[in-house]
Amino acid sequence: MASGFRTEEVAAQGDRLTLVGDTGARIENVDRIVALTGFRPDLSWLSGVRLDLDPTLQAPRFVAELVDPNMHSCGSVSPHGVEELTQTEPGLYLVGMKSCGRAPTFSR
Repeated sequence: MASGFRTEEVAAQGDRLTLVGDTGARIENVDRIVALTGFRPDLSWLSGVRLDLDPTLQAPRFVAELVDPNMHSCGSVSPHGVEELTQTEPGLYLVGMKSCGRAPTFSR
């Protein structure tokens, strides 16, 4: 098991893999890769602004009900726009992966 390893290249060697990290470090003779990223967007850089987020999903409050994984899958999330993405901080909108917070329903 490796943590904190930033993979820059995956090279196949027969039925095994070699991972080459961004520092040149190598992990050889790998047969499976399991990436446990936590799928949680980094909102720390927004700590100085007012955010209106769902406490569980960490998605904008109005988007949370649209992307809740207990109610939706990736293919069933309806399109949403400025009304749902608007934040309390004037002129701030969370889009892309950050707009879905911790919900695994982000697909674009």
